[in-house]
Amino acid sequence: MDENQYPLLDTMPELVRLDEQDQEVNSFTRYPAQLTDFPTSLMPPTFHPYPGAIVLDFGCGPGGWCRAVAAEYPQIQVIGVDSSQQYIEYAANQAIAHGPTNVSFVVGDFLNPLLAYKADLIHARFASWFISNYEATVKNWLPLLNTGGTLLLTEGEAQHTNSASFNRVLGLMLKTMVKASGPDSGGITLRLRSILHRLQFHNIGEVAHVINFSAGIPGREKFVENFAHGVGAVKPHLLPLLAENEIDILFEQMLKDLYENSQFMGLWYLLSVFGVK
Repeated sequence: MDENQYPLLDTMPELVRLDEQDQEVNSFTRYPAQLTDFPTSLMPPTFHPYPGAIVLDFGCGPGGWCRAVAAEYPQIQVIGVDSSQQYIEYAANQAIAHGPTNVSFVVGDFLNPLLAYKADLIHARFASWFISNYEATVKNWLPLLNTGGTLLLTEGEAQHTNSASFNRVLGLMLKTMVKASGPDSGGITLRLRSILHRLQFHNIGEVAHVINFSAGIPGREKFVENFAHGVGAVKPHLLPLLAENEIDILFEQMLKDLYENSQFMGLWYLLSVFGVK
């Protein structure tokens, strides 16, 4: 496996799950609205959405963020870039079927992009899962960003819960994913601001987000279901770390805690950092 690829297979169930995850995370990673009819925005305050402005999303996956931003700002052009042909085809088909029309998707190497675009905003979310050298990769994007343009990066840390089985499964997942994706998968939020500072961005801002998926929290069902499907896809990758029967027992207890334990508590912390070139 290429160390700079998303660690899970490009299967249709995983594409659909990631698309649903995009929609869930979109609802939590928002900012005060800027020149849009929406009460809040997926764009930071440093972005100026003038007609024809170009937004690049690196590692766009199934395109959920791109479609949402394009819907909020119909006057701009949003371009999603991913190395997976299957992801790009899925994203393009979703846009054709459901809109909006001001979004497009291209297959490309976002580690060393050779694109005929100059963007007014470059976005990446959860990129630390599929790039092994985070800062070097972000530096490679800078020639594609206009002077005065905004870089927007969002990353997350491991979820915090009071479930021993959940925490153990998560630890095994991170161990597997980090081995596949490089050392930047752990603790990246601590370094985001310093990365932008070293790359000479200014007007740097940070916004923290939290997703509470504790028992009894309204609307947690979609997030919990999405997570359960995601960890299910990871199970085969855990076999080198644990016997199959042990994995089955551990997953069964984790799902029981997620769905049946009225005392279950869980939080997922995300951090968005943005700056102007």
